Amino acid sequence: MRPFAEPLPEPSSRPREHRFGRGGESLADLRLRVGEAAAVFGLGPARTGDMILIVNEIATNSVRYAGGAGTLRMWEEGASVICEVSDGGRILDPLVGRRKPPADRGSGFGLWLANELCDLVQIRSFPTGSVVRLHFGR
Repeated sequence: MRPFAEPLPEPSSRPREHRFGRGGESLADLRLRVGEAAAVFGLGPARTGDMILIVNEIATNSVRYAGGAGTLRMWEEGASVICEVSDGGRILDPLVGRRKPPADRGSGFGLWLANELCDLVQIRSFPTGSVVRLHFGR
C-alpha cells in the first residue's frame, strides 16, 4: 500500500459543504463562506485570515489544475476547525508542500504556505481524485 493512500476518517459532525468552480460557487463566494464559517466556529481575526487565504489557495489549485471544480467541507473537531478540499486531480508527490518552492518559480506556494500556517495538513490521493485536509487551531 502506498503511503497516504488510506482515506481520512469522516467528520464527527455534519460538515458545511460547498461546491465551487465549474457548476458551483465562485472562488470569491467561497472566500465569503469560509469567513462566515470561521465566525460561527469562533476563530479570531488572524486565524480567520489564515483560513480564508489557505482555502482560497487550495481551491484555486483545484480550479486551475484539477478539472475546474471541487468541494469544500468545513467542520469543528475538538479545538480545531477543519477545512477539506477535494477534487478530481491527482497529487503524486507525497511530500508536496513540505519543501519551499524556489522563489523564481512563480507558482507552487499554496501547499507550502498551508504547511506554514496550518496546525496540520493531510493529503490523500486516489485514482478518482485528491483530498487536502487543513486543521486550524483556535
